[in-house]
Amino acid sequence: PPPPPPPAETRDEDEEEDIFGLNTLLPCKRKQEEEQTRQAAEMARMAAKAEARSAERANTVLDGRRDALVRSVEEAFGFYNVTTKNWTRTPVDMLVAKVHESLQKFSPQQGERIQRVYISVKEQQTKRRQVAKQEMNRDRSAFEMAQSKYAGMDISIRKAVGGGANVDGRGESCAHDINGS
Repeated sequence: PPPPPPPAETRDEDEEEDIFGLNTLLPCKRKQEEEQTRQAAEMARMAAKAEARSAERANTVLDGRRDALVRSVEEAFGFYNVTTKNWTRTPVDMLVAKVHESLQKFSPQQGERIQRVYISVKEQQTKRRQVAKQEMNRDRSAFEMAQSKYAGMDISIRKAVGGGANVDGRGESCAHDINGS
């Protein structure tokens, strides 16, 4: 049996009298609002979950790309000592330096791997410079050594040639001629 209608004084003016009891069969506005709120909350929860999955997937892809870059740097360094030409090592040097500049973007494990390669490249560069200096000094004549010695010096034409005694710029050879020797 349907509930008895409320007294006429307590009824809202917007409500109509339910003489057939149909209001009990129709969902009330409050229930509809609660259902809409519940559905909205469920949709928000599902959207947050989807967003988290998407961000995780994006991070996984980005991490995979970074890992591939680290592997390529390690592989390039593997060929570093195989080649005998110094100019072929330059691209590897540049690659390692560029990746090392962005070290903070990588995971700690990837950063350690990059750091190891970077240190190895720097050691190789130092060794190459030392070997180049030794080879440069080994097979040179006295003229070449003197040439490299004086190439970096600042020499004044007047004082260096004349020995300091003559300041006229003619040098020692002229000084002997003047004195009659």
